[in-house]
Amino acid sequence: MFIDDKSKALKILSAIHDILEEKQAEEIVLIDVSDQSAEFEYFVVATGKSETQLATMAKAVKTALSPFGDEYKILHKEGKCSSKDDSAWVLLDCGLILIHLFSENAREYYSLERVWNDGQIITLCSVCSSHDDVENALLLR
Repeated sequence: MFIDDKSKALKILSAIHDILEEKQAEEIVLIDVSDQSAEFEYFVVATGKSETQLATMAKAVKTALSPFGDEYKILHKEGKCSSKDDSAWVLLDCGLILIHLFSENAREYYSLERVWNDGQIITLCSVCSSHDDVENALLLR
């Protein structure tokens, strides 16, 4: 099952990106993995500085997805947080979109961008502020 409406998918990704940016997430990366995975279309990867920030980011993403209906709600959430060695990874499963929220150490260790390097990175154009023209707000590389 894939997202039929590409424009809707891009609006959702843009909303996720915006809320993570608002919550001061670092190194936000959007990856189109639809050609590499039969189960998922997109990964969102971001870094947080603390367990509290990661929890805040996860809660904010849940809120940001609510306008898109039940089809894009968080189906499953799991994570491992450890203050001891600063390794934290929160995974939000939104069906065809997986959101990975990492501590700096965990992100470096798991290196999802390297593992999924055949995926296409989606970059938001920083000069575009309206979700209405989301097709023009996204650049694929």
